[in-house]
Amino acid sequence: MNPSRDIDWSAAVDVLGAALPTARWPQRLREWLADEPGEVQQGDCAPWCVALSGGADSVALLLALAAQRGQLRQKAEGRMRNGSTEPRCTEPKSSDRSDRSARAIRNPQSAIRNFLALHFNHRLRGAAADADEVYCRELCAALGVKLVVGAANWPAGSEVSEAQAREARFAFFGDAMAEVGARALWLGQHRDDVVETMLLRLSRGSGSRGLAAPRPVQRMADGSVRLRPLLNMPKADLVAALRVAGIPWCEDQTNHGDAYFRNRLRRLVVPAWAEAAPADLAEAVARSRALLEEEDDALELWADRVLPAQLDEVIPLAALREAPVAVVRRALHRWMLAVDLSEALSRSAFEELLAAVCAGREAKLSVGVAGFLIVDGTELRLQAAETQVPRWSGAALEVPGEIILPDGAKLRAAHVQLDPELRRRICAGAFGDARTVFFAAMETFARLSIRSWQPGDRYVPLGAAQSSKLQDQFVNRRVPRQLRQRLPVVCAADGTIVWVPGLPPAHGARISDGTLVAVQLTYLPAAPLSASLHV
Repeated sequence: MNPSRDIDWSAAVDVLGAALPTARWPQRLREWLADEPGEVQQGDCAPWCVALSGGADSVALLLALAAQRGQLRQKAEGRMRNGSTEPRCTEPKSSDRSDRSARAIRNPQSAIRNFLALHFNHRLRGAAADADEVYCRELCAALGVKLVVGAANWPAGSEVSEAQAREARFAFFGDAMAEVGARALWLGQHRDDVVETMLLRLSRGSGSRGLAAPRPVQRMADGSVRLRPLLNMPKADLVAALRVAGIPWCEDQTNHGDAYFRNRLRRLVVPAWAEAAPADLAEAVARSRALLEEEDDALELWADRVLPAQLDEVIPLAALREAPVAVVRRALHRWMLAVDLSEALSRSAFEELLAAVCAGREAKLSVGVAGFLIVDGTELRLQAAETQVPRWSGAALEVPGEIILPDGAKLRAAHVQLDPELRRRICAGAFGDARTVFFAAMETFARLSIRSWQPGDRYVPLGAAQSSKLQDQFVNRRVPRQLRQRLPVVCAADGTIVWVPGLPPAHGARISDGTLVAVQLTYLPAAPLSASLHV
């Protein structure tokens, strides 16, 4: 399993490139590559991130991307020629063995300079998990790939579910990508994973959206994109290519156990299903997944037509009632997600709401602390619960200075000189967004305006290519609805939003290498807000 032995890495990359060429990648992903969307091209040096577990699929993906670097780097190199710097990241730890393997690279130009590998140690398998981490460090050192490593920190004695492990892994991916402004995450899921995922989703009663997973190109709510180029290829092809190239990989022995539902499906159900199937099971399921993706896209387009372009807490029902029930269901789910109510109704309560909307009858359903959903003859609306948040017209904050907010919280502003160590800590994310942020000092920051959140508020978060609603940021950061009106919205003199405690600061005011003086904002809540805000 040691990747540090003498390996002709240039030849190995060529073998994987020939075995897994872009011609075998899903059509939708190839179309994405041909017309790479602007939202993943922002940042001075934003790399494309590759999830690297050390398993055969992720190792094959990393080498396949290395083989295609000429095509994939074309646009990125155009940006790099403008004088940008290398992205911040954790350098892989070197060792004598990794140094030997690095020297074994026949062609130094084969090093991948626009990819950042991300490895997450779940710390659920003891020494075996640590060995996987060592392998990934040595592999990336041999290839010349920058690597960021994260690790879980579970409470002692806790039982970790598959869903919790996945959530922790993707939270790390998201944080690591935000640190370097990356928007594209490459994943090594293959055709066998499609079969398992289809069974998982069927077991949960999923509709077309769930059954169409995993998608070759998956656009996320935060503007990032997850890319899966290997979905057309069985794992056997990946393993065979690695063996031909002489590349070792890690084996997770828990994949062969029965602890997780997916593992039981893989070991007990899929082989029996494949044996009973009259044709190639994986190929048939992959075709079904692709067809379901097409149908899901059609439902999304239809939902676009029956919903307003901007979703707020009221939607008209006339267009909805003319649509098939599948479209109404999709539209209601989308609306409830937009107003942060996606988990507010039980399955039976949602069916009651759906029936009322389709039948045109009045209804009133509780959504807990958020209030009630009201269906009447013409519209569906969220009627907010009574809150104790005092009405507030806003205030000004001089820099330096301090104000007391209506709920007793304090907001302080100060000028600070940036020495190299403080700049390094800021850029490394040492200060949490919930309490303290730093902005490059500008004239518009001499006097800040502070107000409450208003529907429709938008700003450009740090590392983002375009603006997003505060509402969406609250949902992504899991800021409880009842806390949102308490949080101060900090604006520059021109009215531009620069920060809300618990959310990333504005991209336009970010600290750069040339910033000498910064504005430091510190939020001191009157009482702890929520674990979601890390305060």
